[in-house]
Amino acid sequence: MSQPSVYDGAAEVYRKAWFVNEMDDFYETDPESKPAIDLWAFRHFLGSFVIGLLWPGRRRLFALGSILSEMMEEILAQNIEEWAGAHEPFWNKFFDLVFNQWGYETGTLYKQKWNYQEFKDDK
Repeated sequence: MSQPSVYDGAAEVYRKAWFVNEMDDFYETDPESKPAIDLWAFRHFLGSFVIGLLWPGRRRLFALGSILSEMMEEILAQNIEEWAGAHEPFWNKFFDLVFNQWGYETGTLYKQKWNYQEFKDDK
């Protein structure tokens, strides 16, 4: 019996952290069947919302990073077997970018409102 690799342990942590389920496994075997908006779109929104809270006001940098990460994801999916499930149809990638930016903008707006409220309460 072989020992589990570090990769196996990291993969399990990743699955639990992002609530990866059987539907994700199905789409990994047939990525072209992924819907344009899926559970990952909401995961993108949530992660981007947190980034917007932590680093607000960097919309262009965030958008550039989102585009580059989607491009890198596709390059890895085409060249590394373990990443094959990351391949997505165009519309799925497009909506990933939309949900990324929407989450970031929402987090930024929430942070600005939160800071304004703190300032207002101090007076």
